[in-house]
Amino acid sequence: MENRIRHKYGSYHWLLTLGKCMRDASGKTLRLIGTVLNINERKRAEVALRASETLLAEAQELAHVGSWNWDMATGLLTWSDEHYRIFGLERQESSMTFERGNQRHSPG
Repeated sequence: MENRIRHKYGSYHWLLTLGKCMRDASGKTLRLIGTVLNINERKRAEVALRASETLLAEAQELAHVGSWNWDMATGLLTWSDEHYRIFGLERQESSMTFERGNQRHSPG
């Protein structure tokens, strides 16, 4: 589980706690084994990434410019929210593929 704790000096830290209960054949608990990892940097990176994604989405909406990414190995095509709006589609529609996306971009 992930949890946020207050250090004795007042600062807060994010921790990832992992544990396992070791039992005998009858189900009786023999011991608990666990570890705690400091995940502060990961949490800071996640917050920064979300902020960056929000700014990009806002900039694309203001400029009316969309973006897309094609994973050639899986055929999955990922469109930005603005790209969907440009083509008059709802994101909730079935997942985009290269073929479906290409039909939207190609005349005829």
